[in-house]
Amino acid sequence: MPNWDALESKDSKDARTFNLESLRGFEIRPTIDFLETYQPGLLALTLGIASEQWLGKMGKHYQADFSTLNDGKRFSAAWRRANLYFSTLCLTAAVQNDVYSIQILAKSGVLDILCLNRNGFQIYSAMSAAEDLNLEIQVRLNMIGKSRIHDGRHKYMCGFPEIITRFVNWEGCQKLYKSGTFSEHLMGKSNPESLRNSLLIQAAEEGNVNLARILLSSECLNGKAISKGLHGSLGRNVISTAIDNDHAEFARTLLAEDLTTNFGFYDEADRLGETETALSRACEQGLTDIAHLLFPRYSRRLLPKAPKSRRDLREVARSKGHLNIVEMFDRNLSKD
Repeated sequence: MPNWDALESKDSKDARTFNLESLRGFEIRPTIDFLETYQPGLLALTLGIASEQWLGKMGKHYQADFSTLNDGKRFSAAWRRANLYFSTLCLTAAVQNDVYSIQILAKSGVLDILCLNRNGFQIYSAMSAAEDLNLEIQVRLNMIGKSRIHDGRHKYMCGFPEIITRFVNWEGCQKLYKSGTFSEHLMGKSNPESLRNSLLIQAAEEGNVNLARILLSSECLNGKAISKGLHGSLGRNVISTAIDNDHAEFARTLLAEDLTTNFGFYDEADRLGETETALSRACEQGLTDIAHLLFPRYSRRLLPKAPKSRRDLREVARSKGHLNIVEMFDRNLSKD
């Protein structure tokens, strides 16, 4: 395995934290070539019972000493370290936009096995950090599915699809998707519609446009539309969620590429009886292009008697000095 100790990092029993910049130039290709040559035996010996489950499901037979593999006391420390190493290998390949290495990791079963082992990541950054250079990423064992945590450093939990789509460019993500890298194990196959909904909200919270593009692609949807009226735990729709998390570009992309039609998006209020919508946020913040994209999708169905009617939103934009948005309302109000 790579000598991760050569990188600046903090290590603990079930986690390892790296500064993102330290991973950018780290050489992993010899390890990837080794993995391609010596799997599945390497996986069975280092990643525990989950590898046996995956190998069996894939029809790959590997003769192993099950009494040894089940000896948790003897090998648990080695399994933890192997899981941390393999997860870090996946993270590094993503950070380096190394599509070839990610494909080998997927083909070898590493991604699926690590998901079966419930491994994942936590990302830390200053709230004002605009560049990835300021990020620290912690590789963690057995944390996927736990409640997400937010603190002053904007910490959140994510899995391999989020990590890959965050750092690999869109061309690379398309190539990975078409080659079958985003498997059922990776995306999660239990209650797939609910999972897609959750992942889409998470993509909005993190501004992960590539993940949203994959989730909303016709191939991924496979004829099954994401639920209409999709809202997060705070009652906000997808676009409102992105704007509130300072990801205007995410909102802009979904609207401009018309991806919102794939989940029947209407710009409805955060909760029934409330008045805040994505359009009200755009009027407050002067997001002119987003306001123009939102206007045809602004739903008055839930807001017929709400204080913030379209005319009220016009006045909000005027009070903030966003005259281009005021003009948009003037043109359309004159038609009513």
